[in-house]
Parts: sequence; structure tokens; C-alpha cells
Amino acid sequence: MPDYKVRCIRVQKIRYLWNALEGSFQKSGALEDDYTCSDIHTRFGSGFTQEEQEIRREICGLNTIEVEVTPIWKLLFKEQSVKLHKMVSSNNIIKVAVLGKDGDIQELESQYLVPGDVIVLTGRRIYLPCDSLLLTGSCVVNEGMLTGESVPVTKTPLPNVDNSVPWKVHSGEDYKRHVLFCGTEVIQTQASQRSVVKAVVLRTDFRWKHHSLVIGRPDCQHFTSSTSSSHSLYIVLPNTT
Repeated sequence: MPDYKVRCIRVQKIRYLWNALEGSFQKSGALEDDYTCSDIHTRFGSGFTQEEQEIRREICGLNTIEVEVTPIWKLLFKEQSVKLHKMVSSNNIIKVAVLGKDGDIQELESQYLVPGDVIVLTGRRIYLPCDSLLLTGSCVVNEGMLTGESVPVTKTPLPNVDNSVPWKVHSGEDYKRHVLFCGTEVIQTQASQRSVVKAVVLRTDFRWKHHSLVIGRPDCQHFTSSTSSSHSLYIVLPNTT
């Protein structure tokens, strides 16, 4: 069997993947919104195998925030720029517990997370390095960085219901009660009787998650277009069948 190929383009540092069924390019680095509640629990609730993680990491890229320090001769606010650079650098190496499909839990630097990974929240205080959807248990979260409010918010798990409605539609306007936003702090967790506190990664790429903060391998072949702001990338993935 031949290796799989994924067609990508980059526009202003954002990666788009070709969806043959839709006949269009779509942003990478996020789970699709049309998954139902049952889909999310069934397909992602048990975590990925190491091979599945590596394939998604190859497609989606690392969960990092990259901020260049402006040359000093251009810099008007050097101190702020350097502080921001240090802040996002520390965000990229936060240690998180990730559940594997075999049931094992491994510690992983947050930059290696991919959409669909299952994070286990152990009860220690942690600043979330990505947007995640709570699957089991409950959390108390400080969302002051997003809202400016000092009152902690309680997050509840996405219900595991079997229907054909996308999870956001099912949850309605209150869908955010299930979402743990990047940059917010988990200050307390409460596990259910039969499971640990788990959340599935929704988005990793910084271009996806910046809204929450404010309101290569040798088998990869690169093809550069005539414009400097975009280029195409073809990723050859191993056949897993």
C-alpha cells in the first residue's frame, strides 16, 4: 500500500489542509465543530496511540506560541516585548498528563499536544496551555485573564448523549461551561466516582487560541509558491493499515 499524502498550504503562518470531500482548504489545529457529544466521548475519550499522536503532530504542528523579539533599533517597548517572549516560552513547556489509548498516563510538554489528545487534570493548579473540552469530572477555573472577573467559574463535563446534533448546538449558548480556555488557571478539580478528570484538546495552534487570551521530518517535501506570504506543503504519512 502507498503512503498517505496530505496537501497543505501556509498563508501568513497559518496552515490549511485540503479536504477532498468538501473541495476546500480548512484550518488545521482544531477538532471539527460538527462532532456530536457521543462522537467526542467515543472517538477521543480513551486517548491516542503514540502513532496517532505523531501523525496528528505532523499534520497540526506543535502547540507553541512563537513571538519574535524585535531588533532593538526598531523597539519602542523592549521590556514588554521581552516579557511577552518569556511568558509564551514558559507556556510552551508546561508539563501535562496525557492519557494514552493503552490506559497509561505520560507527562508531556504542552508544545507536543495535538487536537484530540486527552489531558488528565490531577488536581494541581495549572495554567491551561490550550483550549480543551471537559469530558469527566468538574473543575473550578480562574478566567480572570479572559474576563477580568475575579470570581472562579465551575466547569461541568460534556454530556455523553447519543444524538446527531453537533456538541455546540446541543449545548446551546452555554457551551462554554464545558470548555477550559487556554491561559486560564485550573484551581480545583473533582473526579467522578469511576473516572479521573479528563479533557480533550480542542485547539492547539496559537492562531486558533489567541482569541481566548485576548477577549521537519525527512519524509516531508516543501514546495514554495511565487508569493512570500504563503507556500504549499505536502506531508507524506506512513500507512497505518
